[in-house]
Amino acid sequence: MAKKDLYSFDTLVKINKCDYDSRWKPLNIDSIIKFFNDGCLSDIPRSIKKNIAYNYQYLEYLSYQIQELNLNSAIEMSIYKNYIIIGSSIIEAIFNCLLKQHDMVPKSDLELILSTKSNEKKCGNSTIVIETNIYKKCNPVEIEMNFDTMIKKIEAKKLLNISHSIFPYIKNFKRLRNRVHLHVSDADASTDWWAFSKYDFLLMKSVLYEILIDKNINAQENNYKILYFLKLSDEERMSLFNYLVND
Repeated sequence: MAKKDLYSFDTLVKINKCDYDSRWKPLNIDSIIKFFNDGCLSDIPRSIKKNIAYNYQYLEYLSYQIQELNLNSAIEMSIYKNYIIIGSSIIEAIFNCLLKQHDMVPKSDLELILSTKSNEKKCGNSTIVIETNIYKKCNPVEIEMNFDTMIKKIEAKKLLNISHSIFPYIKNFKRLRNRVHLHVSDADASTDWWAFSKYDFLLMKSVLYEILIDKNINAQENNYKILYFLKLSDEERMSLFNYLVND
C-alpha cells in the first residue's frame, strides 16, 4: 500500500495495513521529557516526567480523534471527559512538583501507631464516642496534599504567572475530574452528558497551554512545538470567547 498522509486517521486502521513508518504517531516521549528537562522542573524524578509524558501523548491522541473523526455525540462527550481527567492529572502533577521544589509540601514528624475508641456514652441528648490516637516521633515525612490544596497554594504563593482568572477554571476541572467515579452526580448534571462539553475541552486546552508556556515552567520558545495541539485556532478561540461572555 502506498505511503499515506501521516495526519490521516485511516493510517491507524488495521485493514489498511500501513507500515509503522507510514502511520500517524504521537509526539516522541523523549521530546516531551526534554521540554521539562529544559525548564524549572528538570530536577523532578524521571519516572514522574515519564508519567506526565505518557499522559500528554494520550491527550494528543484524544485531540486527534476529535479533529479527524465524525463521532456519535455521546462518544465525543466521553472523549471530552477523558481529556479533562487526563489534563487535570497533568496539571496536578506539575503543581505537586512545583510545591515540592519550593519546599511548600507540609510534613509531619508523628507516626500513628494506635487508635482506639471508647464505648458509646450518653451526653445529654447525644451519644458520644471518645477516640484516642497514639503517635510516635519519627523523621519528618511529607503529607499527601489533595488537588484543591495544591491549587490554593499555587495561587496564593504566585508560583506561576498565569492570570488569577484561570484558577476558577482549574478548580472546576478538579470537580469534573471527580466524575471518573460513575456514581458521582449532582442536581445540575445528573449524567456525564450534561457535565462535559466542547467548551470544557477548549478551556482545558487553553489553560494547559498557558501553564506550560509560563516562564516558571519553560521559558524557551523553541520548545513550544510540542504544544501544537493545545494552541487554540482562531475559530476555537472565538467560539470559547462567545461561550464565556454569554455564560
